Amino acid sequence: MTGTGERIAADPGFALWLGERLGAPGAVPVSFAGTPAGGGWSNETIFLDVATRGGVPVRRLVMKMAPAGLSMFRVYDLSREHRCLKALAAGWPPVPQVVGEDWSGTVVGRPFYVMERVEGLVPADDRPSFMEAGFLFDAPAMVQRKVHDEMIRALAALQRRDPQDLGLAALARDAEGATPLARELAWLHDLFLWGASSAPQPLITSAFARAFATLPEIFDGALSWGDARPANAVFRDFRLVALLDWELATLGPRELDLFWFLEMNAMRARGQPLPGFPGEAEALAHYEAVAGVRIREPAWFRHFSALKIAVLMLRHLLQRVDAGLLSADHAVLTDNVALRRLSAL
Repeated sequence: MTGTGERIAADPGFALWLGERLGAPGAVPVSFAGTPAGGGWSNETIFLDVATRGGVPVRRLVMKMAPAGLSMFRVYDLSREHRCLKALAAGWPPVPQVVGEDWSGTVVGRPFYVMERVEGLVPADDRPSFMEAGFLFDAPAMVQRKVHDEMIRALAALQRRDPQDLGLAALARDAEGATPLARELAWLHDLFLWGASSAPQPLITSAFARAFATLPEIFDGALSWGDARPANAVFRDFRLVALLDWELATLGPRELDLFWFLEMNAMRARGQPLPGFPGEAEALAHYEAVAGVRIREPAWFRHFSALKIAVLMLRHLLQRVDAGLLSADHAVLTDNVALRRLSAL
């Protein structure tokens, strides 16, 4: 059976649309080049090559499409990521270049956008993760530390950029709350309630109660990547060349991205972090030195990050239930690595 990627690559209407965006005099030859390994929980991503007549690729592209069925989110806004890539096209940290977009869905039947594929290596997120195997795992400890420092530097640089100047003020969550942080918490809670299953989730419920009861009064609205982790970054010679996956981008305190990054690393490490990755205290001190700020309310942001991971993992698992890939009473719905981490906190 022909998959989505093959169908789109063979679609003459898409080839003509893409040719116009690439400045070609008509349709361009397009071939399907696969899908990313791991990730892809909330949208459909395919790789496409645009080749010369001799078959040698001259452009390597990535196409992201809105999900065909029920999404992980109540409202799936593909344009959120697209706006971030367009706004951050110049400057550092780097992001992929957008080639074109169709929000009407008339070209291939679904809204999508196309961007350049950045060549390099991406730390694996599936099992085995980058903490267990792969180019980063095999690298010397000093090189692993270099990658960690690159990520910290990227977060600090990103958070210095003014969302108003970038035209990204609308990234703030459309949810109840007096501050960007309160609205982010309310958005996550709404997602949990909307997507909850019949399986009880007392741990997540109690974690939300604690988060609301101890919500810090922080009014910052810095640009937040939303999914800051090594598996969403591309490296070449262990230097950062692109930040990927901006669908969770929002506005809020800088601690949102920082503690998400640290918690995702902790979850992937499973008690055995890379020897070159610093512990949390050292990582926080390094961030403060690079960013020139003081970290606030670390316990709250650590707890919120673990809660967010647990909620998103639950949504992913429930999608698998809806697709018939997981039984509705599977033990993983109430006992998984994210819930165990949340319980430990």
